[in-house]
Amino acid sequence: MLDPNHAIAKNELALACSQLRNTFQDRENISAYNSVNTPRNPDYLFYYRQGNAHYQAGNRETAIENYNNAIRLNYNFSDVYSRRGKAYYDIGYIQAAIHDFNTAILLDPNHTIAKQDLELACSNLKNILPKSEHINVLDLHIIRSHVGQTISVKGKIVGAYIDKENNTIYFDFAQNVSDGFFAYVPTSSFRKFQNPTTYIGSNVAVFGRISLDRNNQLCIYLNEDWQLRKID
Repeated sequence: MLDPNHAIAKNELALACSQLRNTFQDRENISAYNSVNTPRNPDYLFYYRQGNAHYQAGNRETAIENYNNAIRLNYNFSDVYSRRGKAYYDIGYIQAAIHDFNTAILLDPNHTIAKQDLELACSNLKNILPKSEHINVLDLHIIRSHVGQTISVKGKIVGAYIDKENNTIYFDFAQNVSDGFFAYVPTSSFRKFQNPTTYIGSNVAVFGRISLDRNNQLCIYLNEDWQLRKID
């Protein structure tokens, strides 16, 4: 039987309503601030702060849009990548978050928050291993159709290039690198791949988010060694 005098339920209801009012108030405050304080030519810091305000109000997608605008105006600002990474992580885009955390660390090797968030994102990524079949590395048109998505690709590694100056590794899956797919180990994960040349000539499965580099080549970022494993 229902209890109209249930004190605990009443207290919880009051708390929930208060939080809901605060959420709407935050959004109204942001809207009012925008209408009064938007400069004629907003700079990257304006969009960065707008992104932070929307993030705090729970508007992750709008926060990401503002962070995108900030990056468009200044792509060397490490904090904006770290903040966008957190927004991506919160809505389940873990590989996109990892990519942003890596970028923040690349721009600022001492970015403690990005390092902590990267470790958390990588630990959670391991729990969403794909259930589907691997896509053959030669089916580039299929792989390209999955840009921005997390998939598993299988194929033979034909070369491994170790850039000791920048602490990065490239695993190539084609003799002509410009025509094929590659896996990339960023500086933050360099020490996790102790013997990269042992993969040469091996059939492997690579798991991660499909990206395009500056030359429009398909690639996957490897942040953990379990993302690259030998198969029969």
